[in-house]
Amino acid sequence: MDNIVNELRLASEDNERRITSLEAENENLRGTLSAMIKDIENLKARQAVWVHLDGDAGAGEAGDGLVG
Repeated sequence: MDNIVNELRLASEDNERRITSLEAENENLRGTLSAMIKDIENLKARQAVWVHLDGDAGAGEAGDGLVG
């Protein structure tokens, strides 16, 4: 019986380590995603300025957002 209890305790400790590791990885991914979203927002803002300065949608089809 002591062997089973010990195995359960070890499994529980291992699960706690895994949870801690996954939580840290999750926070890291959230930070990466947040940075990517900010980059996309900045690119959209720059693109809007380029389109405005160019006076049209550029080399692509009208309204496709591509700047030529």
